[in-house]
Amino acid sequence: MKLIACLALFTVIPLAAAEDRTLPLPKQVSFNAHIRPIFSNTCFACHGFDEKTREAGLRLDTPEGGYAKLKESEGHAIVPGKPDQSVIIQRIFSTDAEDVMPPRDFHKDLTDRQKLLVREWVRQGAKYEQHWAFTPVVKPTVPVVAKRADEVANPIDSFVLSTLEGEQIEPSPLAGKATLLRRLA
Repeated sequence: MKLIACLALFTVIPLAAAEDRTLPLPKQVSFNAHIRPIFSNTCFACHGFDEKTREAGLRLDTPEGGYAKLKESEGHAIVPGKPDQSVIIQRIFSTDAEDVMPPRDFHKDLTDRQKLLVREWVRQGAKYEQHWAFTPVVKPTVPVVAKRADEVANPIDSFVLSTLEGEQIEPSPLAGKATLLRRLA
C-alpha cells in the first residue's frame, strides 16, 4: 500500500510541473489570488512583516515597502507599470547565482509561470490588495441565463448554466430520483 502511494506521488509531481508551463496567464493578475501565495512561499521569510528576519530592509507584504526606494541601490523593488525598472523583476529573472532571488540556498525556486505572473502583475500596476480575511464579503450579481432559463431552480444554477453557455457546453441531463438517492448513500 505504501509503495503504491509513493509511486502515485512521484508520478503526479512531474505532471504538475508540466501543467505549470502550459497554463495561460490570467487576463488580470490579482495580488491575493496569484502573487501573495508566491511571495508567501518564497519571499516573506526574508522580506515580510517580521522585522527581525527582514533582509536588505525590503518589505514586500505592503505597498509602502514594495514601492519604497531600496537602501542598497538607487532603484525601487517594484515600479508599478514598469517591470524593466523594477529590481524585483531583475533579481527574479537573473542568471547570476549571487543576484538571483530567491537565493539558491533557500531551495524554493520560482517556476517559469510564477516569474511571468510576478512580471505581469508589475506590468499591470502592481496593485496590492488587503488580505481577504479583512475585506467585506460582496454578494455577486446573479448572471442571466439566456438559453435554459426554465431550468434555473436557484442562483447557483444561474452561475453554472451561465458558465456552461459561455464555454458552449451542453449540460448533462437531470438525474433521476433513484440515481440521486444512490449518490447520497
